[in-house]
Amino acid sequence: MSAAASVATAEGRAGEPRLRDWLLDAALPMWASAGFDATRDLFHEQLNFDLTSDNATPRRLMVQARQIALYADAERRGLFPGGELALRAFRQTAANYLHADGAPGWAHSLAADGATHDPRRDLYGHAFALFAIAHVLRLGRNRQANAALAATLAVLDDAFAAGPAEGYWESLPRRERLRRQDPHMHLFEAMLALFETTGDERHLQRGERLLDLATRRFAPGKSGVLWETFDEQWNGRPHPHAGVVEPGHLFEWALLLRQHARLSRKPRLDLADRWTAFALRHGVEPEIGRVYAELNDDGEVRSRHGRVWPHAEAVRLLEAVPGTSAPMSASIRRRLQKTFCPPELCGGWFDRVDEFDRPLSSVMPASTLYHLYFALT
Repeated sequence: MSAAASVATAEGRAGEPRLRDWLLDAALPMWASAGFDATRDLFHEQLNFDLTSDNATPRRLMVQARQIALYADAERRGLFPGGELALRAFRQTAANYLHADGAPGWAHSLAADGATHDPRRDLYGHAFALFAIAHVLRLGRNRQANAALAATLAVLDDAFAAGPAEGYWESLPRRERLRRQDPHMHLFEAMLALFETTGDERHLQRGERLLDLATRRFAPGKSGVLWETFDEQWNGRPHPHAGVVEPGHLFEWALLLRQHARLSRKPRLDLADRWTAFALRHGVEPEIGRVYAELNDDGEVRSRHGRVWPHAEAVRLLEAVPGTSAPMSASIRRRLQKTFCPPELCGGWFDRVDEFDRPLSSVMPASTLYHLYFALT
């Protein structure tokens, strides 16, 4: 290893406790207090930079489920006492979102008064409901979680399944003709989590059907890299001249493919390696640790604006996969800490910045904590 690489690696190791400590000592406590509505036992959708909430923003199922999952995981691993919080939020989420209007499935969001705000059934939200259930069940037996699991799988099979069109419809009722890979990726994530929790092979089999769909349909361009949007038959629907590629999703998929290989003992890592290589080659500016939000499928950068979550997923991938670049990981960590998660925000973050790293965010969305937590732990 060169002297420069040794220094960068050492800096990465030196920086790791600082960013992890920020998560455990600032972010998790803040979002468990200011970020939690104790009157309704639900998490706030977002916070202002002074740590207040307007309480008027509808609360999405996806946000509740992400927060439940990470606080349950923090309890189980002894990182933060979040178990009671996760169980309280899960009880209220299941009671208020699942079958909220008498129809099967989980409502998309609630209004501030607890009434259903958006009754749409959303595949993305259902995927995270299953992810949350997997983590709640790791805390111990839970009849409500088991009942919610059975109900959610039933609505996936009975209503969301797209039949000959493969995969699942993105929302019910359908509001557009486009289809996206992203909710299928998170459903794959949820199935792996459920299998790891329960040992039930049926969850792994569901996940493998999603993996087969991804392998055959989600990379239709000449580059063989992951596209985001498609028509009803999974034909690519690119933007003019090229398909849109998100490096953050490439990092997420690569990690999930490796998780599947570990759990199933069926290595299928050629796609993971190809997507990782493309994301690192074209999606990261290594000297300053910038991770781009969007590329064309030829690797051209579409925008130099930045978001915090792709940086977190890049760190997660680089830390998890042997042989990747330690200096690159260190530079992305430094950027996460300096640009997105400065100490003056007391456990919060700037969700978006422009090409000059000037903050574009007006609030702190709670949904981001999921990416930061699982990347930094």
